[in-house]
Amino acid sequence: MANIETFLNKSIGSLYMKHKFSSIPVNRDKPTRVAALAGNLKKNRYGNNLPYDDTRVHLLEIDDYAAYIDPHSDYINASHITGAGPHRRYIAAQGPKSEELCTIPDFWRMIDEQQVNVIIMIGDFIEDNAESCGQYFSYDGVVMLQDPPVSVMVTMLSTETPSSYNVSRIQVKMEVEGKSVLRDVTHYHYAAWPQQGDPSDTLALASMLLDIASSHPKSMLSALH
Repeated sequence: MANIETFLNKSIGSLYMKHKFSSIPVNRDKPTRVAALAGNLKKNRYGNNLPYDDTRVHLLEIDDYAAYIDPHSDYINASHITGAGPHRRYIAAQGPKSEELCTIPDFWRMIDEQQVNVIIMIGDFIEDNAESCGQYFSYDGVVMLQDPPVSVMVTMLSTETPSSYNVSRIQVKMEVEGKSVLRDVTHYHYAAWPQQGDPSDTLALASMLLDIASSHPKSMLSALH
């Protein structure tokens, strides 16, 4: 724990992490054609942050969407990430949108279809009076969304705050084309990391990372946004 805190205190707020990040090779030759399709553009929060075609998460197509509403119902702005080791994998996603074109039902479809057990949220719903993430769950109880042929009910089962982050148990009930699904997930929320800036409490961040690592098997798939 002390080593992680020391590393974070040294790295965050200095040029170290910026140098490390800038040194990561970026393959700009990889295509992002699906993300740039006219029917998908409004699903992306930022035009310069698009998933590659070969690593993007594929949603199951919804027949009713394809026929009437959305011919690209298999698209979501999210990517499969593989790290070192056989179990070092997760999904990196943008925060769901509730404005202009709501992608919250797509987000919960992804969580169910990919059998995600843990969601890690970095940041808050509103930043500088603008949405940075749609309200895809509520600490106050239940969120219900109707986007036929998809309906979603998200219920907060419990929440605790062991440090400057929240750990919640969330139940998701969905109906997709008349089929009902039910899934429980663990949700970690560290709100004190702004989109443009550094986190204010490195100890809380380190505690959350250790909590996740110690509480869940490495084989469990997580989604980060």
